[in-house]
Amino acid sequence: MPQRAFELAKRAMALDDSLGAAHTLMSHVCLWKNQHAQAISELERAIDLDPNDANGYADLAETLRTNPQLSLEVLRQRVPFKDTAALERIGDALRKAGLK
Repeated sequence: MPQRAFELAKRAMALDDSLGAAHTLMSHVCLWKNQHAQAISELERAIDLDPNDANGYADLAETLRTNPQLSLEVLRQRVPFKDTAALERIGDALRKAGLK
């Protein structure tokens, strides 16, 4: 199953790398393979592509349980936001989800 999901995600990304959902799918594949750093990277890309998609944030919060070193500061550095109000809303939501 993870191999088929991997193939589908790679195909979707090859067709259009700007699809946040493809990166979210790839993050799930990475989690299945215990590739936590890559999963986080894919989720960060998905959020960067579509900052209004709540699924990316929810998945990222879930991923925190497997990678407790992730922090709000790390995310701020990796996923720059021009809209500071949106960044604050997202930060508040991630804090509630357990990110520090």
